[in-house]
Amino acid sequence: MSFKQHVAFLMTIAIGVVAPNCAFAWGINNDTCYTKDGKALCVFELLNDDDSTCTVFAVNGGECSGSDDDTGKSSGTLSSSSAGGDKPVEIKWSCETADGVTGTVTIGEEKFDLAKGKFFHVAFDGKKPQIKQLMVDMAKYDEGATTEERLLAAAKTAREIGPFANEWLESCKAEQGNAADSR
Repeated sequence: MSFKQHVAFLMTIAIGVVAPNCAFAWGINNDTCYTKDGKALCVFELLNDDDSTCTVFAVNGGECSGSDDDTGKSSGTLSSSSAGGDKPVEIKWSCETADGVTGTVTIGEEKFDLAKGKFFHVAFDGKKPQIKQLMVDMAKYDEGATTEERLLAAAKTAREIGPFANEWLESCKAEQGNAADSR
């Protein structure tokens, strides 16, 4: 093998080792709606580089924010709505994955294996959020063109998300109706 072939071979190996860590892109769904009592409902998605969904946070009673450092690790904050003058509860989250399929999501002190579910329902009800990791058919989820369609697909494959999906859809319709009335 010539020197150039050795270099090409080593570069191929290096790219194969590094590329999975860089194969992650950042995405967020901005379709957050609010209920009448001021309780926020948020759907937040982390996307793979092919625009398929890697992880979903469905937050009831709060919001999610975050960023990606282009190394396969995303992180941010989940925070409760400040209803009634209460100070919002904030917890940190992170998602570390090389391939968008396997990896670890950490919410507060809890660690979750992505292979056991990529959909996280977080309910802020009191001081400590309730976190449920759900197994959702992400291929079906990604077939939806709108957040509404994706949530309905998630509810079909994980019934536990049904109440959140219904409340989210109702609040969106109410907010859209209010926006139309104000024109």
